[in-house]
Amino acid sequence: MPKNRTLLMVSLLLVVASVATCRKRPRVITPHSKPIAVAGLPECPHDWRRSKREVTTFAGVGAHVPELNDCQRLVLGNEQDGYTYGDIAGVFVNKDGGTYTDASLSTPRALALVYFPYGGKYDPLHLTAELSCIWVQRTRQGYDAWVRAASEDHDCLDTATAANDKSLTLAVRATKPQAASRTLPDTLYNVVRWDWDPVTSTQFVSVRCGDSWCEIGQEGFGGSRSHVDGLPTAAIAFNALRVKGYYDEQYLAEWRNDRLVVGRNRGTIFPTAQLAAFAANKPTIGEWIPVAEINMAPEVGQYEHMLNLVGNSERLVAGPRAIVSLCLGDGRSCAPIKNEVILNESSCPPTEDGRWYARIERPGGARYFCVKHRSHPPGFYIPPVVRWRWREDDETIWIRCFGGCCEVDVDET
Repeated sequence: MPKNRTLLMVSLLLVVASVATCRKRPRVITPHSKPIAVAGLPECPHDWRRSKREVTTFAGVGAHVPELNDCQRLVLGNEQDGYTYGDIAGVFVNKDGGTYTDASLSTPRALALVYFPYGGKYDPLHLTAELSCIWVQRTRQGYDAWVRAASEDHDCLDTATAANDKSLTLAVRATKPQAASRTLPDTLYNVVRWDWDPVTSTQFVSVRCGDSWCEIGQEGFGGSRSHVDGLPTAAIAFNALRVKGYYDEQYLAEWRNDRLVVGRNRGTIFPTAQLAAFAANKPTIGEWIPVAEINMAPEVGQYEHMLNLVGNSERLVAGPRAIVSLCLGDGRSCAPIKNEVILNESSCPPTEDGRWYARIERPGGARYFCVKHRSHPPGFYIPPVVRWRWREDDETIWIRCFGGCCEVDVDET
């Protein structure tokens, strides 16, 4: 991990106010992007500028809420020859996507917009322009999907431009979630994320599509693995196992020999059954609430030291995993259990409600982190989902918390 970076933070959260609320700090980053970036911005890409293209016409206020969208360098290569990183790409969800039903999708709708902030392309998904719309239409046979380049983000809202170009078609794998009989209600959140198909070694887009959850990728892709078999554990939200918008999974980046590489540590982060209530209501002072579970397979790599994670070559229930918990209070009310050591309270930033703390616990011990709380726009609903956060030298976590997002600073442990 580079010694000269000025900010190392783990972001446990799910909501962010706006660009104006973020402190801007210079930071040197790695090749394939601009030489200077701003790590203080929680959006992705992290040197987001309003002077660059806006996507707020398409994505609305949610354009600046990273929990609704996803951003990373797209992975190239295959398991036999090795993986490398390509261009950085953000995928944004349509602000009205949550209102679309299968009936309304009889008219083509762009459900996602892909943006290459520094230019770039990804041939498997026909992404060759700076901005591209991913259109979906409900048919008698299922769902059709295709890509069209856009000059501006509002082009993705113009159904008159949605003529299906058969040369740019994509395949769709749709899943209707079963009723959640044990925990969370049966909710399809209007979110989008990048996903990975191990069969074709390609990225694909995972997004709500009317009454289903859709995986949209190149012809012949197989989707990502399911975590339903062998599960559930009572701690994980029921639909979090069936609807891939609830959780996130990817090979995590590592910094080795002064360059960024694709790690062998496939990380899967699930929201707990308690996260929805925890995010919706002001928590009890001094109470630790488990909000996420993390499975790392088959290796943990640098994330053992950074986030106190643990490797697990088995299924989530059968093997070791890390539990992420949050607490609102002070150094006394959030005192650690047994003889564990918590960080110096004075080093943690206060809020009007108190100080936020994070605990990441794995077999053998726990580590504590200061938390920076960011408020989100009033009245804007952020679902209780979790995401990996891309950074230019490693990756961290977004987890929704009450009233905003919680950023855990790994410098203060």
